[in-house]
Amino acid sequence: MRRLAALTSLLIAGSALTAAAQPGWHRYRNRDREWVQLLPAQSAQNDVQTITLNGRHDRMHMLRITAVRGAPVITRVTIDYLDQQPQVISLNSRIGRGGDEVIRLDARAPIQRITIYTEPRYGGAYTVFGT
Repeated sequence: MRRLAALTSLLIAGSALTAAAQPGWHRYRNRDREWVQLLPAQSAQNDVQTITLNGRHDRMHMLRITAVRGAPVITRVTIDYLDQQPQVISLNSRIGRGGDEVIRLDARAPIQRITIYTEPRYGGAYTVFGT
């Protein structure tokens, strides 16, 4: 019986680690929307972070950048679509911990990649969700 309990614990822990390591596994509902995590927490001390989607989430119409530590400054976001011109959003926004910035996307075409530009001197960390 102990062996079965230990094996079950290991399987549960292993599946939790696998889910945590893969963007898109974390989902949560906020009001009437279900958000999918596209990028785990990233340090804003790196001035550019790219998320490559290759059209995996082709129904997204909004992005949400959430501060998880400090108050990162997001200067610009570029969304590259598979078959359309890129969308460039100038934010120049400092997001306090727990705060977020929601971006409405121009097109519902499949997204190739999302590039987030930050101001490294302000530090902090952020994560990105899509819906």
